[in-house]
Amino acid sequence: MFACPHCNEKSISLLDKSFMGAFKWTSHECAKCGNKVGFSTFKYCLAMLPFVVSIFLINFKSFLPFPYRFILFIFGITVWLMLVLFWVPLVKK
Repeated sequence: MFACPHCNEKSISLLDKSFMGAFKWTSHECAKCGNKVGFSTFKYCLAMLPFVVSIFLINFKSFLPFPYRFILFIFGITVWLMLVLFWVPLVKK
């Protein structure tokens, strides 16, 4: 569970945070206080860099055989999700 930045209560689950976004329309309501919570936009965009780089390498480095491209894609998604869940802070929206 993650603490709400408004009320400091641990009311945001890992599943809620994994479906949350950095923009106002993708924010989540706290179960305790009802205020909107989202991600820091700058850190969210930084966390997306491994995924973007993996997509770039998959599309423009065609010398990689398919299994390696698939592994690179899965690695990019995994790093992105881990950074979003454990590095990007929750902020008030």
